[in-house]
Amino acid sequence: MTDHRRAIRALTALARETQHDLPGVIAHILAQVAGNLGSSSALTESRPGSWEASFIDDLVKGTVGHNDEYLPPPMDTRLTDAKAQLIKDAALYGEKPGPEPGDVAAEDRC
Repeated sequence: MTDHRRAIRALTALARETQHDLPGVIAHILAQVAGNLGSSSALTESRPGSWEASFIDDLVKGTVGHNDEYLPPPMDTRLTDAKAQLIKDAALYGEKPGPEPGDVAAEDRC
């Protein structure tokens, strides 16, 4: 079974379970995927300008904000491409990368 078929079956089951708010659930799922990738733009960067990307971009930015101000943190602790780029940029410009969203400051850990 292809990944698309698995996703279709999972979304069909989800639609049956969440009869009244499937659009909200899908918006939340896409927002979390964007959080896992590091930005909302990462969802559509492979298809800029397409009508599909435009609709997805509008939906996700309506959920996470136009500047990703409400972007959820990644579900796992793996380093995303976007985080890796932030670290590289910080090193290039001699800056210290800031804490990750939801990270407790080092001084608060004691």
